[in-house]
Amino acid sequence: MGRGHLSLTLLVVLLAAAASAAAASSIPWRIAAHGVATGAPPSDVPVAVLVASKPGTARIVARVPASAARAARAVNYRTSVLVGVFGPFGCTDARITVARIVEHGRTLIVRLVRKPLPPGTMECLAIFTTYRLLVVPRSALARVPTAARVTLAGA
Repeated sequence: MGRGHLSLTLLVVLLAAAASAAAASSIPWRIAAHGVATGAPPSDVPVAVLVASKPGTARIVARVPASAARAARAVNYRTSVLVGVFGPFGCTDARITVARIVEHGRTLIVRLVRKPLPPGTMECLAIFTTYRLLVVPRSALARVPTAARVTLAGA
């Protein structure tokens, strides 16, 4: 095998690694609203609701206070999609952060992390549903998503 073949092989390997890293890289988002949900708890585990068009907004509006409903209705669905993340975080909600959002096929995966409670501090034990409304630019997506799901890491 000559030097040219080795260079070509190395180039192919590097391009494949770069493509793999790009596919796993985080998609940008912004938080449009965050707080205590008003609707019935969707589940005892975190769930995500994807909205890619104005008519779908009703699925989120029914679960959030008026100020968050206004934020959901204000999303420009031509340029963005909205992901509502609902979870039974209660008093621990302040320790929950969105670590990243990635695409897996046509599904957006929202990775949440629960930070540990700082030493010497206490928090209440109440469990109630909280939400985050995440706006994701369509330009950052390979394809328009059809679903979203949540993963939660941490103790």
